[in-house]
Amino acid sequence: MKRRIGWLTVGVLFCLTALFVPASVMAIEFQVPGTNTTLNVGGYVKLDVIYNDVSAGDDAQANIEYSPSEVPLDNTTAGEEDEVIFNARESRLWVKTSTPTDMGPLKTHLEFDFDTTDGNQLVSNSRHGRIRHAYGTLKGWLFGTTWSLFMHLDSLPEINDFGGPTGAMFVRQPQIRYTFALNDNSTLAIGLENPETYYDAASLSAGAFPAADDGVFPDIIVRWSMNPSWGNLSAAVMGRELVVDEFGVDDSAYAFAGQVGAVIRFTPSDSVRFQVSGGDALGRYSSLATHFDAVVSAAGDVDALQQIAGFVGYEHIWGGAMNWRSNLIVGASQADDPPELSTSNFTEKTFSVHANLFFDPVPNSRLGIEYIRGERETYSGLEGELNRIQFSAMFVF
Repeated sequence: MKRRIGWLTVGVLFCLTALFVPASVMAIEFQVPGTNTTLNVGGYVKLDVIYNDVSAGDDAQANIEYSPSEVPLDNTTAGEEDEVIFNARESRLWVKTSTPTDMGPLKTHLEFDFDTTDGNQLVSNSRHGRIRHAYGTLKGWLFGTTWSLFMHLDSLPEINDFGGPTGAMFVRQPQIRYTFALNDNSTLAIGLENPETYYDAASLSAGAFPAADDGVFPDIIVRWSMNPSWGNLSAAVMGRELVVDEFGVDDSAYAFAGQVGAVIRFTPSDSVRFQVSGGDALGRYSSLATHFDAVVSAAGDVDALQQIAGFVGYEHIWGGAMNWRSNLIVGASQADDPPELSTSNFTEKTFSVHANLFFDPVPNSRLGIEYIRGERETYSGLEGELNRIQFSAMFVF
């Protein structure tokens, strides 16, 4: 009976995608009276209707956004079957400004959404706002909180899911960045970003997976990008100091990682996007911190964890007045297996598939249906699988 209800829900979501047509909305931009500053207020409202064939637990964040390390393991008490969740927590609001100066435009960006773990589903379904971006730019410089320079934004595929495919780099954090042009179609950027060490300490009395902010040196990232006629190509390197100075541990290690990402447009209707990342301590940068940056041994040594991660996505534009389009994305990640983790239920391997269909009924709107398959395996050999159907309606203003 439960499975019958689940597939009935899937059918309803497909019907919603085909029949629901929203009204158009417009962005708001104006010059602040008495100044030469332009103010832009915008954002979007997004409803997600999600069916999961297995639950990560009551009101768990992983039930509404794919998190590879939280795919429920087989035969666990948290693995309730068949659930449907409505939420609008990804909705967001931003305020942007641009002011001309002798050094070029001074720009700021302040952005919020409501994707927090507080609130409830009993009466109000309210959530607090949280900062997504808060930064300013001037003449190639950026100061503030935004996407890490180790993220290759151009290669991220269009999906309903807020978590992203396995293997994608995903971090927002405070930073200082400078970007300069090498020629007409390529740039080089250097960033100093907030250091934080995400480590396993199961051998310590501290318990498991604390994060230490004991670092003195920032994460250093350098990214080169070019935009040829066929798409985009980018490569980055990152150097980090991993420091743990707590719970009786006082040690550090240096780690280095690299990434290549690209968008390749074969025809006006067909393109491929991919990222491949590898090295030491990708940890908290990859797939919503699916793996650790480091492991602390029983002797108190900090050892960087090696990892490889990546995804490849294919997009086809079907066309038509409503701009029908589809994406198929496959991603995976794997970390090495030090003896400290060999019997643990922490994640060693992950895999995901996203397949979707989108269309735009009117300008500034998007409707879409998406299937997600997620799998993970722990160091101890336990496995888990998740199947998800997600309908989303987005209205941009």
